[in-house]
Amino acid sequence: MRTSSAKFASIFMLMLLVLSPFAVNASGQKLFEELLNIRSEKKSNTRIKPTLPTTSKKINSRSTNSSRATSKIDRKVEVDRLLAIGNSASLRGDFLNAEKAYRKVINYGSKEAALGYWGLGHISNMQGCYDDAIGSFENARDLDSQNPEHHFNLGLSYFNKEDYESSILNFEKVLSLVPIAFNTTIKIAEAYEELKDFENAETFFKKAIALQPNSYIANKAFSEFYFNRENYEMAERLIKPFVNSLVAPEKANAYVSLAAIEGRKSNYKESINNLKKAIKADRGASGSYYFKIGVVFLANSSKELPNGIASLEDYTTHLKVYKEIETNLRAAILRNYAEPDAYFFLGMSLSLQMKFVEAEKEINNGISIANRRLKEGPQQKCPKKNECVNCDIAFGKGVLGINLMLSAVMLENTERQADANTNYAKALQAFNDAASYETPINVWIYYMISSQHYMNGEYKKAINYGEVKILSQAACKDCLANNFDFYASLGASYFENSQFADAEKMLKKAITINPNVSRIHVSLGKVYEKQNLQENAKKEYEMAIALNSANEFARYKLGLLLTNLGDKNGALEQYKALERLDADYAKWLLEEINKKFPPNK
Repeated sequence: MRTSSAKFASIFMLMLLVLSPFAVNASGQKLFEELLNIRSEKKSNTRIKPTLPTTSKKINSRSTNSSRATSKIDRKVEVDRLLAIGNSASLRGDFLNAEKAYRKVINYGSKEAALGYWGLGHISNMQGCYDDAIGSFENARDLDSQNPEHHFNLGLSYFNKEDYESSILNFEKVLSLVPIAFNTTIKIAEAYEELKDFENAETFFKKAIALQPNSYIANKAFSEFYFNRENYEMAERLIKPFVNSLVAPEKANAYVSLAAIEGRKSNYKESINNLKKAIKADRGASGSYYFKIGVVFLANSSKELPNGIASLEDYTTHLKVYKEIETNLRAAILRNYAEPDAYFFLGMSLSLQMKFVEAEKEINNGISIANRRLKEGPQQKCPKKNECVNCDIAFGKGVLGINLMLSAVMLENTERQADANTNYAKALQAFNDAASYETPINVWIYYMISSQHYMNGEYKKAINYGEVKILSQAACKDCLANNFDFYASLGASYFENSQFADAEKMLKKAITINPNVSRIHVSLGKVYEKQNLQENAKKEYEMAIALNSANEFARYKLGLLLTNLGDKNGALEQYKALERLDADYAKWLLEEINKKFPPNK
């Protein structure tokens, strides 16, 4: 029972690990940037989108007596018709028919051909083919160099390609033609921000606001700039004045931004209050806001358990929170927020309530949706290098593996070892399934596989996945550099494999990241004992108790050590404390004390 409780605590921390930054995004973005959609929309250009081609000059209807004028009118009507067909098809994702329509436009005069190339550039952008888009927009620019739209679209394409220097050059050309171009000014600011030239970025954000002081778009963009700089006071100050004057969906969007700001400050109650206001402001999209509320509750549960749980009894005090998570995620799905993540996080909340069968069902629902969308959805013609196209499936498989691990521990508690072993095997298979997808999410999946091997007592395999599959991946070094649980887990694997020097190194790294976790000092104390560094071990056990006076295992280990060092009074002091905390540990320690110091002698 005691071993299974310890396993449960370890796997519980794996569940919370899913909330860590590198689980959501291998580049290390923070939780609220991703899941509350406050992350600046620069990458997808959802705030300022590429414009669709359209004829810009109207033909004077008073010239219709001329056959030449009539010809012009007929040509304009046909060009407009073809552009309308192309634009409509592109918005539906029907790129083949969109391309056919735009290519027909190219057959007309040079100005019309520029519009056709404009359309081709637009659909290339939508498919992630940024080099093709740049080529088409350059053709449009060469045919109509005084049209600022061509320079603007070129700037956006370079921005999407993450060539921010070239992006700025094209946006500056727009400003040379239209000095008060508002959207262009914002994009220049965002490009400078991506280049980490924050001084110029701030200058151009201020210019955009000077152009349109009452623009929510400009103030929101500037707010996100401060948000990313962790200046939450300024981020909030730029958003709040607009809330009352906005209507849905912008009003709800503003509340989501405020929720993200409060979330970053760990003010989860205020974050949830703002999301509830978003629901009232835009009930048509309420499902997504209920999902976000569930995520905030889940993040809050992680915050409230910084040192993990010491026993199953500790865990039960948090059931109310997990039920709240479940309630909000079910509300999200009921309101048509049928995203895979909603089912995965719902599965997590059910796992944390030990409803493992129900959790598995919901997680598999999410995986089915992700699979269906992958097969039926429009395919990116030019996906980015290392772009995660299977992340939803991989994430779902990983969550499924964690659910199976937790259920296996509970089966062990009821002495159903055969069933537990079956679930452990299924968990490992789920993790390997997830790892089979070449996605950035592999980082934490490999960590899960390592942890599963550790649970199975396969310490060499655990170390292999910890070292070879994670540390050797250059792209993952940054995202794991400050992850306490990774180093603690790898240290434990080294310890069990009798590699004590390596264990000491990993555990010290974990302590450097977070010195206030009681259990990690116990682990390091055990390592020191194996190295015959008894005084060092004593200091670590004492530190563990100072951090958590109710850590019965730390008191037990200290009591044993003091017994072996001949300090009977010190050992008895730990025994008296254990009498109040854990009768089993107290009994075992007293037996060792009596062996060392027989009562009748």
